[in-house]
Amino acid sequence: MLMSQSDEELFEAFYADLNEVGRIGQECATRLLKSKSEEKAQMKAMMVSCQKDAEAAWPKAANTEEKLQDQSEAFRVLYAKHGGLLKAAKEADQAQQRIAELEENTARSDEEIAQLKAKLEKERSDRVIQVAAWAAQELEKFAAQALPNWEIVI
Repeated sequence: MLMSQSDEELFEAFYADLNEVGRIGQECATRLLKSKSEEKAQMKAMMVSCQKDAEAAWPKAANTEEKLQDQSEAFRVLYAKHGGLLKAAKEADQAQQRIAELEENTARSDEEIAQLKAKLEKERSDRVIQVAAWAAQELEKFAAQALPNWEIVI
């Protein structure tokens, strides 16, 4: 069986296409292998980079932790000072209240003293009136009323 020229041309075209497909397949396989190895190399590079970043992050984290502890201590000191100031302010308020109470008591005492002085003055004036009334009476009667137990006193 002889092939006709058109069949031969078709066969050659088919064979050329097959070769082209094989070449394309080979190129694709090569590219895939190449891209796979490149991807693997990229992944290794990324892993190395990540490891370096992680190793660099540890000292930074330790430094940050140290700074945070220092700040925490500073805040504790400030809080203690603030607590002391609050306590001092509370004690000052209590002292002010006590001073106000004492001033109020002093005012009451001054008022009571004034009342007692007025009462004493009234009693003195009453005595002066009594003495004047007795003086107007007879001298003996006055002496008897003013000094009833004169001999006992002496």
